[in-house]
Amino acid sequence: MQIIRTAWTIPDPSSDFGSYFAIENINNILQALATFDANGNILALSSNGYIAGRVLTASASLSDSDSGTLINADHASVPIVLTIPNDATGLWNNTAIVSVYQAGAAAVSFAAGSGVTLHVGAGIPAAAQYGIYGVLRVGANEWVTF
Repeated sequence: MQIIRTAWTIPDPSSDFGSYFAIENINNILQALATFDANGNILALSSNGYIAGRVLTASASLSDSDSGTLINADHASVPIVLTIPNDATGLWNNTAIVSVYQAGAAAVSFAAGSGVTLHVGAGIPAAAQYGIYGVLRVGANEWVTF
């Protein structure tokens, strides 16, 4: 497997925190999952870093147990919607981050549950197979995509 690298311009976090956070998070996820050579080839898979999360083949609601994990969303044709429940239902506390790997061809998206505000950051890439996306809890019942 080879990771295709592109030239990244790291945005100024004071003016474009959403893009800065997304780039930093993707970089951290990749570094946690594997060791790469200078050409982007995987040299070894890592056993530390992100905790392997659930494997989903259908839409589901997120919960606090998903925080800090990398969910594997895998379906060939039926879109997978991950609903973020409110704090009381999802048992969220403090900052939470949930990352999703889109293994299948079907689109993966996030939806705000009742009482939840979901901000979609500028510069967020469109969902595509093999993409890594996520949500970050930034306040009570308030989330932002990355």
